[in-house]
Amino acid sequence: MPSPDAGNAAVAALLSFRGELFLLSVVFGLAYCLGISLSIMSNSLEFIWLSLCVPGIFLVLYSVFLKDRVSVRVLLTLLFPIAAFLLLLLPFSNPFGLVLCCSLLVMCFTTYDVLNVVRLREIIAANRLPGAKSWATGRYPQLAGLVLGWAAGYGMLLTDDALKVLLPAVCVGLVVAIVAMLTRYVWRYSDVAGGAAHVPEETVGRVHDAIVLRYGLSPREREVMELLVRGYSTDRIGKDLHISYHTVKTHVYHIYQKVGVHAQQELIDLVEERLRLMR
Repeated sequence: MPSPDAGNAAVAALLSFRGELFLLSVVFGLAYCLGISLSIMSNSLEFIWLSLCVPGIFLVLYSVFLKDRVSVRVLLTLLFPIAAFLLLLLPFSNPFGLVLCCSLLVMCFTTYDVLNVVRLREIIAANRLPGAKSWATGRYPQLAGLVLGWAAGYGMLLTDDALKVLLPAVCVGLVVAIVAMLTRYVWRYSDVAGGAAHVPEETVGRVHDAIVLRYGLSPREREVMELLVRGYSTDRIGKDLHISYHTVKTHVYHIYQKVGVHAQQELIDLVEERLRLMR
């Protein structure tokens, strides 16, 4: 049975991304309302096609070509400055540029939301949290953000003057919020990275013990896992442990299957997240 500390850490992980989900949901609600409304007024389907196709194409490209090279955390971090840049362009765009910006903002949200659902599912499954309550806790900021963003967009479209006056102000406000959130996000993780060299071996050992116990790793799989999270390649692990390349690949496959990850970077992210929660 999970300890109280483990349960508290799981709940902290569950709640840690509610703010960013709410903020990007506001952006999505605003962009979707403006995009749909402008498409209807201009009798054009450009926004609908772009908002459906661009996110799907991007997610396919990421899954096929970038998943093993760019971690989920890095991708999620990159989506926010992209969204901020598009928001700054939005008030100064012509009708087609506005539709394009709204479509790309929808892409940012859709990509984030898909990855966020995967991350939420992993946290719930790994920590055996109650399903319905945990999903509601992790997802209700999305609904709140969508309603607020849609209401803001609808209010701007009531008159031309409202759109000209309110759109720049709302976009600047959202950019300021994104920059503040990103600054906090970068400081938080740079603190972890900067302090990684000073993390006591005892703490690292406890994290490894918890992963081994929770996922049922064998002693040899633990040795392989410890080298994987250091960033070692399969060849290097084989040389250090004096085992064949194919044996290492078999151990890596079993570790990924048991832990529920698909790449070395995801395993590293899992260990780093547990270290962060213990600091």
